[in-house]
Amino acid sequence: MLSDPAAEFTLDNLQPAIRSHGLFAGHFWYQSVTQCFEQNYATMGPGDIHLLGVDVGPCCGNRVRDVGGCERGPGVPPCEQCDDGNTTAGDGCSPLCRSEGRPRPLGTCGNGIVDRQDLETCDDGNQIPADGCEPDCTRTPVSCVGDCDGSSEVTVDELVTGVNIALGSLPLSACRSFDTDTDGAVTVDELVRAVNDALAGCVASR
Repeated sequence: MLSDPAAEFTLDNLQPAIRSHGLFAGHFWYQSVTQCFEQNYATMGPGDIHLLGVDVGPCCGNRVRDVGGCERGPGVPPCEQCDDGNTTAGDGCSPLCRSEGRPRPLGTCGNGIVDRQDLETCDDGNQIPADGCEPDCTRTPVSCVGDCDGSSEVTVDELVTGVNIALGSLPLSACRSFDTDTDGAVTVDELVRAVNDALAGCVASR
């Protein structure tokens, strides 16, 4: 902590003050430090600048909105108001991880960042279908052979139902998800697939 009741710290003399106290020995980034200073100065007042231990340098730009070590209490904004993983100005999140007061542009699906305002439920950074996250940034639907109730899992009772359908003891209408080729019958191969889904979990539908 830098504490000097007689000192009036400003952004102009903050950088030399930081350098003189050796704070650049850690992972400090001056612009991010001044960002924290700007947000916290009004509440903390001159001569009470808490900077030691605030590792803000590597935080901004990691696609995670970090607030640890920066929040100063209720009503005071954290050091990072946003974090879009880049240093581009004008995209809604500034290079200092400050909100620019306007939404990110649409069409960002595939950038590896889940943009909730664009109604993305996932974003894996690619445009490959059926890999868990679709090219339109929605979750890949799962398909379970033998999932009779739509729970995305196959239970022992459902496997028993499939066997009974295959033996003719139950009609196909008891669980149509066993009939993967829609030929009106449940085969051994389809039962095996259902067992695998029960053991390993459902797979992305293709």
